[in-house]
Amino acid sequence: MTIIMGEDIKVRVATVKSSGLRDRDTKRDADAVSLLDTRCHENPQTRVTTPREEAPNTMANPEEEEEEEKYESFLSRVRRTVYVDELTPHASKSVVESAFSQFGTVKDVIFLPNYLGPKELPTGVLVEMESEQTAKAVIETVSQFPFMVAGMPRPVRASAARPAMFSDRPKKPGRTIQFRWVDPSDAEFDKAQRVKRLVRKHTAEAAFMIKKQLEEAEELAKQQSETVTTHHKKFEMIDKLTHDRVAQELAGRYNIKCGPPHR
Repeated sequence: MTIIMGEDIKVRVATVKSSGLRDRDTKRDADAVSLLDTRCHENPQTRVTTPREEAPNTMANPEEEEEEEKYESFLSRVRRTVYVDELTPHASKSVVESAFSQFGTVKDVIFLPNYLGPKELPTGVLVEMESEQTAKAVIETVSQFPFMVAGMPRPVRASAARPAMFSDRPKKPGRTIQFRWVDPSDAEFDKAQRVKRLVRKHTAEAAFMIKKQLEEAEELAKQQSETVTTHHKKFEMIDKLTHDRVAQELAGRYNIKCGPPHR
């Protein structure tokens, strides 16, 4: 179907008869002609171009190719990066590099700051390894065996990094984000309100979980401190008994062997 406009605002439609046309295509073409005829009467100077008259842009855009290459390089970086959680906030970059250098070469360490929670919370860190195989080995080893970093009461956790964790991630090729104001009468307004309520609910749940996590971490640290103190007192008592030869006298009375006293 071709639509031609003249200065006298007349629209002539030339249709090609074909037995393969469907009824819905015929109805759609008729609706399009009616709409174009109305627009022509409203604005005689407007020339309407049908979609079939537009030539497809098949030429490659150098900027798009550069964006795709940049994004592929970023995805390669993500695949060789490990996300480490439950890390003590007292750990420094040099400590993390020293801890993970036993698996391979550490290229970079990026700490993920906690902007909303208290400073006592365990932090997360992105550890970029030299290769993807090394990153998989780190995840497998840390998942199977306890891995302590800087004396944290509980072992750290490791998982594969995701693109959303990087603050300097490039724009995904072909993706554009548009913002607009939504009126209360708009159908999307109610959906936006539900999303806002859901975000507030998630914030409250996260705050509650953070509070419980801090309480459990404090209780665990207290139990471990008491255990260490008890074992230390026990070894001090044994060392004192051995040094004062009390243990040797008891061993001679009961006819058992006892090691030499510690000097």
